[in-house]
Amino acid sequence: MNTISVLICEDGTHDRFYPLSATRPLCALRAGAFTISERLGLVLAKRFGDIKPDYRIREAIAPIAPESLGEVPVNCAVNAGEVIIINALLIAHEFPLNAGEVALVENRVAAAWLDASQAARYADSLSGAGFDFAALAADPSLRKVNLSDTWILPDYIWDLILKNGDII
Repeated sequence: MNTISVLICEDGTHDRFYPLSATRPLCALRAGAFTISERLGLVLAKRFGDIKPDYRIREAIAPIAPESLGEVPVNCAVNAGEVIIINALLIAHEFPLNAGEVALVENRVAAAWLDASQAARYADSLSGAGFDFAALAADPSLRKVNLSDTWILPDYIWDLILKNGDII
């Protein structure tokens, strides 16, 4: 059986969530009753059981990020095999994605599930603190899935409040 690594990666939009993003990773922001990472943990557990994600956090806050994520390691190496890359801002209630697919929410990459051969092509990007989400959207080997109706991907800090009813 192939191993699956789950990476929760920031997409470079942290400035839109300032000042909260100055001291914590985007996935540590609260959306409804849970932080985004807590909600993702629940959703992933329903689909995969006991799976522990790794976090790709910008270098500027990486030393303090474990405090807001429950003392988990950040920016660690990825094991060989399949890789699920999730945008750190994704608010989802289920994870219907399958291997070889990339999920889009309003034309932004929300998540992608790379099989082992696809993950090997992204090995350099997977080992850094950030990830090039645009490359996933342009990858012809990934089937595009539009999940704009069921997933929320906030654009700005105020979206966490404006979309609170949908989140809950």
